Amino acid sequence: MKDEPRSHPFRDSVEDIAATKRVPDTPQTRAPAYRLAFADRDFMIRDELRPVRLQLELLKPQLIMDERGIESTIVMFGGARIPAPEHRGTARTNPCRAVALL
Repeated sequence: MKDEPRSHPFRDSVEDIAATKRVPDTPQTRAPAYRLAFADRDFMIRDELRPVRLQLELLKPQLIMDERGIESTIVMFGGARIPAPEHRGTARTNPCRAVALL
């Protein structure tokens, strides 16, 4: 996707950030309100932007999968605490039953 020609005349985010480095250093340009929103960490972590961050968390893997040509996936839900093989008897789910469900 990144190799495709742009279909609009606007700068991309990399060019935007580079342009901010060429701005004269003045009290106005040092003010937090002058920073680009997407490059302003203090702004991005505000509680009001939680829905936007959630959207980004969903969009990021979708864009990566689109770039790599992945058209479908399988989602498996389960615990993150997998016991060591020698302690498999302590697992809450019977491994034989879990395999049979697949």
